[in-house]
Amino acid sequence: MSTTQALTIVCLGASNTEGYGVAPGDSYPARLAGLLAGQGLTFRVLNAGISGDTTTGMRARLDQEVPEGTLLVVFQPGINDLHDMTRREANIADIVSRLTQRRITVLMLDNAVIRGLPREVQAYDGIHLTAAGYALLAETMLPKVLAAIGK
Repeated sequence: MSTTQALTIVCLGASNTEGYGVAPGDSYPARLAGLLAGQGLTFRVLNAGISGDTTTGMRARLDQEVPEGTLLVVFQPGINDLHDMTRREANIADIVSRLTQRRITVLMLDNAVIRGLPREVQAYDGIHLTAAGYALLAETMLPKVLAAIGK
């Protein structure tokens, strides 16, 4: 990787990573990129969220979504496959193991973080967030991301 190329952070997950219900620029990965830039840090933040995806789908698309040279993956497994916890846990373990083998730091974004945001920033369905909610999620994740990348 050239010294002028930005380091890559990939946000891998389902609808709350994609930014369900808001414009792409209002998703938490887009907001996170803005917050990092505001700190004077140049990172390419990729949004690898797909609404409705399961950990099986995330596992299948992992190599295409996480390019060589990725420094960090913020992994939000979502809730779309909670009906099969054995498979879900195996998929999560496999994803983390594969990323770790590639020397990529993995930061888990637990669904409890999203559920723990104030009700006024949650969407009507109680699962997704408003634009303000995704902005708050990015602000919540920023210190964790900075710690994970050693900043």
